[in-house]
Amino acid sequence: MKEDLKNIIVIGSGGGALEIIDLIHTINKVEPTWNIAGFMGEKEKRHEKNFSSYDVIDSKDLHKFKNFYFVCSITSPEIKDKVIRKELNSHNLYPATLIHPNSIISSTATIKEGSVILSNVKIASNTNIGKHVWIDHNSLIGHDVRIESLSSIFPSSIILGDVGKRCFIGAGSIIHQNASIGNDSFIGIGTNIVNKIKSNSYIVNYQRIIKKSNKNE
Repeated sequence: MKEDLKNIIVIGSGGGALEIIDLIHTINKVEPTWNIAGFMGEKEKRHEKNFSSYDVIDSKDLHKFKNFYFVCSITSPEIKDKVIRKELNSHNLYPATLIHPNSIISSTATIKEGSVILSNVKIASNTNIGKHVWIDHNSLIGHDVRIESLSSIFPSSIILGDVGKRCFIGAGSIIHQNASIGNDSFIGIGTNIVNKIKSNSYIVNYQRIIKKSNKNE
């Protein structure tokens, strides 16, 4: 019954929100848990049809939704931090932790409130995931790793070293053992990190070699 479900507000209405819709529907198929009460954020034209059946909630009206849950679909760590501090901390809303049913989470791992774990993620033993962390599809988080609050890990990343607060880890990146990422750092798509990276770093390791075809054209 719908009245038995927990009401949840999705913060943001971009691509991350589409992932959240799918994640909530998948969770509900396994165990009915959530009712999407609406979205906070402007509907993007390209996603308008995906949100047509949901209400749009103005941040000024959040005080009306007492004892509701919220989940932040904004994946930019900096923006996510600002929105949560400015719009959400002053209201009686509870942060929801959403974990895809087919992700594998060690019984000794800790995942704090507000975090989102998408499909096919593996989180090993003694791992500590902070508040409002986003871990995207097919990522691996190694044993004893610590990922601090508000960071975002994008698809198919392998994280074997610690990640600080508000970090952006691009898709397909590898953080090696004994390496670490300082707070507020940006790691570009497909980057290999083998050292300790200071806070506020911007690192990209994109492929720059273009091999020409040997065939005569």
